Amino acid sequence: MDRISNLPDSLQNHIVSFLPLKDAIICSVLSKQWSHVCSSLSNLDFIEIGFRVSRECFKSIVDQILSRHDGSDIRKFCLMVSPFEDEFLSLLHVNTWISFALRHNVQELYMFISSNRPEDLLQAVQPQPQIQFPCAMFTCATLTSLTLVASYKKLKFPPDTRFPVLKKMTLWMISFADEYLTNKFFSDFSCPMLNDLFIRYCKIKNITTLNISFSSLKHFSLYENLSHSYKINLSAPNLLEFVYIGMYPPDIISRTFSSLVSATFKGEGNPYDLDDVSNCPRKILQELRNVETLALLGSFIEFLNRDQYFRSSLPTPYHSLKYLQLGMDAYQNQGHELIFLLRNCPNIQRLSITYHPVLLYNLVV
Repeated sequence: MDRISNLPDSLQNHIVSFLPLKDAIICSVLSKQWSHVCSSLSNLDFIEIGFRVSRECFKSIVDQILSRHDGSDIRKFCLMVSPFEDEFLSLLHVNTWISFALRHNVQELYMFISSNRPEDLLQAVQPQPQIQFPCAMFTCATLTSLTLVASYKKLKFPPDTRFPVLKKMTLWMISFADEYLTNKFFSDFSCPMLNDLFIRYCKIKNITTLNISFSSLKHFSLYENLSHSYKINLSAPNLLEFVYIGMYPPDIISRTFSSLVSATFKGEGNPYDLDDVSNCPRKILQELRNVETLALLGSFIEFLNRDQYFRSSLPTPYHSLKYLQLGMDAYQNQGHELIFLLRNCPNIQRLSITYHPVLLYNLVV
């Protein structure tokens, strides 16, 4: 007996919701009993490359699925498309689909605009067009997770943004230009309940100071692939974890690093490319008073090595530090920095030292 086909519609829909969308569509054509199964899917993943069809056919498939959807809520809506610059797939179509998800109380929204050019994933060489998503997307009262990936296209923010229940936000390869709207976007005014913020390889132009102020923020990751040209004013009194990966140590203005439990800093640039070595690495370490896990990777130690005031500027020892991970350069004399750091970590329990690219020590004390 075919027991699955005789299950209540709600159970069938729940089962099919765990399948990739392609397989869910296949299930809907198995028989008349399954023809309705895609009408109330709570997870909708529209990934253009995954359908392996023409852009026109992809658009038709999305339109048909959404037109047959009933009034049930959508938990997750994912849309991944290549740049929409032709008659088959335009910004109007994309915004229509996003608006549909918003009307169905979407909770997790993932918007990916992929790039046809691999070099765009590293940096935008050519001027990129401006994109304006529906204003309702920036005032959605049901969104708990928002991911935007736009291949360095300039995202136009509306004057007012408000995500009352948003807890996680990931911005990847977004181009910001307006300082006032950008700083307003990264504040409690827009996201009063934000816990996790991930900013990865975004372009921030015409901004001297990036203000990030979230009272409920607990996890913050900032990845950059260009030289740092602006200051970061960070206000997050409940921040527990901070990760920074960039060419050079960031210029951070913060009085909240004392709350950190875990911190990671990785420098990917060459310190000898700079005429003057900044005091940014030293200022960062001065704020990490209560951290339990600390990772200083890439060229970060070498930035400290070139700072003649480093050893005379550290605060009292890091009594809370239990795990220290260091990335060191075998071609530079960084032993003095290593010894100095260890002397300021009296309660360390585990130490990992990597002489790039080989793990040299992984000690448990």
